[in-house]
Amino acid sequence: MARFNKAVTNKLAGPLAPYVLPWAVVEHRGRKTGTEYSTVVVAFRRGDLIAIPLPYGPQTQWLHNLIAAGKGSLRRRGRVNGISDFRVVDRREAQVPLGAAVGGRLTGRVLLAQLERRG
Repeated sequence: MARFNKAVTNKLAGPLAPYVLPWAVVEHRGRKTGTEYSTVVVAFRRGDLIAIPLPYGPQTQWLHNLIAAGKGSLRRRGRVNGISDFRVVDRREAQVPLGAAVGGRLTGRVLLAQLERRG
């Protein structure tokens, strides 16, 4: 399923993802190559906290890249904001928004990140 999503779903959803909720695009740099990547995700906001369900678990390359760099960007609702302070948590933690908790039910894991508001 992950390969299908990467090859087909992400290519179709990619142009819409930065503008249509709950989709968003995580921008990150490859930790080995330095190449810039964009990954379509589902993201839920609670205040300055962004929650991204991890349906493939915490072993995804984009997550490893974010954690290694300590920062990244999130394109959501036509805006770009920095994200940092990454934590992979159980989906049942109190601060996880309901949508992320439901989205994380396959693996039980959700990425929480601090949203850095710009200007």
